[in-house]
Amino acid sequence: MPLASADGEGGAYRVLSQSAIEAELDAIQAHANATAAAGEAPPPPPVGALTCGERAVWEEARAQLASTGEGAATLAEIDEALLVLAIDDSPEAVSI
Repeated sequence: MPLASADGEGGAYRVLSQSAIEAELDAIQAHANATAAAGEAPPPPPVGALTCGERAVWEEARAQLASTGEGAATLAEIDEALLVLAIDDSPEAVSI
């Protein structure tokens, strides 16, 4: 979910308002609820879950993820992001 959106040509961006960001988050939650209600298979573990592991494990997993078109695009968006907001509903505790 971008916090800024492209506004025409030339690389100009406009910052999204709080209500626009809240609407995006509501849409994400509604999609997750609809997916669960439809009985669809849950998505694979979130990319952020990989960062909780040991560095060598993360490096190997990242390389595997980067080898796919969708995975490479996802990693590129994360790498270029100013902010990443993880909304994981995993009940497992994460210790660092």
